[in-house]
Amino acid sequence: MVDVIAFLKDNDDSFAVCGNVFHASKAFKANALIQFCINARHNGEITDDELDIVVGLLRQYLNNEVEIYWDEKRIIAQPIEVD
Repeated sequence: MVDVIAFLKDNDDSFAVCGNVFHASKAFKANALIQFCINARHNGEITDDELDIVVGLLRQYLNNEVEIYWDEKRIIAQPIEVD
């Protein structure tokens, strides 16, 4: 079981708690990607090594280094250009 809140707390600088409300600007996309990967791993569509790569990309996304997109079969990460 993946604890998405703990992952965001450890990896997303925008994560904050105000009372019983959690704030994380990228939580929706991060959670969707985590769920996508859990399902793909459960179905044997990705290996543990591929999952490790995606977790690294997710950390880069949370650090504003890449933008992430995905469809039913592939994940695409594009570097964010810094001026």
